Amino acid sequence: MQAQEGAEGRPGEPAGRAADGGRGGGLDAEAEASDEDENLLTIDESMHDEGGAAPGAAGGQQAESAPVDEMFLVNQAKTQSIVRCMRLLRFLQLLTEGHHTELQNFLREQVYGNGVVNQKSFDFVSYVAQMLAMYEKQYVNCYSCALGGQLIGTLIEVVQGPCQMNQRRLVEAKIIDCCRDLIQQGQQSESELLIRGFMGRQKADLHDNLKMQAVKLLLSIIEGSVDMDVYRQVADSLDDFLILRRRLEAIYNRFVLEDLQLSEGATPVQVKAALRKDSFLGNIFEGFDIYCLINQLATALPDVGEKIAAFSSTNIYKFFQQNTGNVEVQKDNDIMTIYFPIQPVTRFLTATTQALFMRTVTRESNQHKITDLIARTPEFVDEMGHLEERSHDYIKITPARLDFFRDFSTVIAIAVSFIVVGYYRYARLERADGSSDYRSHCDEWPRAATAWLGYGQLFTSVALLVGF
Repeated sequence: MQAQEGAEGRPGEPAGRAADGGRGGGLDAEAEASDEDENLLTIDESMHDEGGAAPGAAGGQQAESAPVDEMFLVNQAKTQSIVRCMRLLRFLQLLTEGHHTELQNFLREQVYGNGVVNQKSFDFVSYVAQMLAMYEKQYVNCYSCALGGQLIGTLIEVVQGPCQMNQRRLVEAKIIDCCRDLIQQGQQSESELLIRGFMGRQKADLHDNLKMQAVKLLLSIIEGSVDMDVYRQVADSLDDFLILRRRLEAIYNRFVLEDLQLSEGATPVQVKAALRKDSFLGNIFEGFDIYCLINQLATALPDVGEKIAAFSSTNIYKFFQQNTGNVEVQKDNDIMTIYFPIQPVTRFLTATTQALFMRTVTRESNQHKITDLIARTPEFVDEMGHLEERSHDYIKITPARLDFFRDFSTVIAIAVSFIVVGYYRYARLERADGSSDYRSHCDEWPRAATAWLGYGQLFTSVALLVGF
């Protein structure tokens, strides 16, 4: 029974029940006003009796309809409370959008303009962290994923930027253990997920989205210049990283089987060949977040590198390693390393274009370099997009093949030149009027070789014209 179902007009309901204390109509109006939250929480399906009859059904069930209808109103009120809670959490999230440091600190501690802490200051950051901890322990099910996602989304925004004080506050609130337990759900036994209602791919995806957000929250906690104690607490909570390793393997295997349509034992070469320009826009993105999390911890803590040494040699880890890049960004005198997936389409930027840019880029200053790169980006995108589309044609045209045709065409031209120089001769013919003429001639096989090489030159030239 959906949360937005009205309390009026149900068969067998006593007159005036919908206006119970003036409350039923208000709940109904609020439910209709919250269409965007219609998938927030589906209230207990057990309100239908075991035979599947709806509340207030006619016949011998009229005697049971009253308590069932009261249960419906109670659960509907709870649903509306959750809707209000989610809207408040969304409001807090929007306050800190764009890494607004002042508001991030304000949510943790309310301070007057003179620096004095308000006696009634309330720590929203710790309170939301406590809500997430209670949610993870008791309320994770297929009907409440929107609430869990909003809790995590709010916490991500209050620490991203990063806000170091809020990062420490979340660590003190044991949010690391909460995220670990959420990621671990279902790894030991699938029956755990079935009990929580995650049956079928659609509902399982809801749970996967929660795990993805939990990984992002862990990444946000170690974003920027972080104390080594924070790194240590995250690493100790993850222990031998078995939880993340299992999750990474599950994501990769699903990506290979469902997204790339390959067999389970596909080789790295087959996986690379099957990649499309939008292959990294799905659930595989969580795998990159997990890799970045492990890699950042291994960079900061040498003992973490020892723990993942065996796993780092697997094809799964190498896949993410080879398709992940990083850039250093300076913010407030701190150097931040930002990791990101290298999109498959970038493989189609030819070496010739790269070399040309390196030779001609403006080098007066770093700002000039960046400006020049941005100005030429549309050209790069067009080239990569065109070559990526051609690579999926029946006759695949890839940068490597274009380079081969170009080099092969050059070799043909050189070969023809050598044949002409080495085998063609000019004979002088005397005319009756005393003038002379020159005519070229050569043996049969150099002539035939030149003709066949000419056909090859024509073919490679057409391939280059079509490819570019």
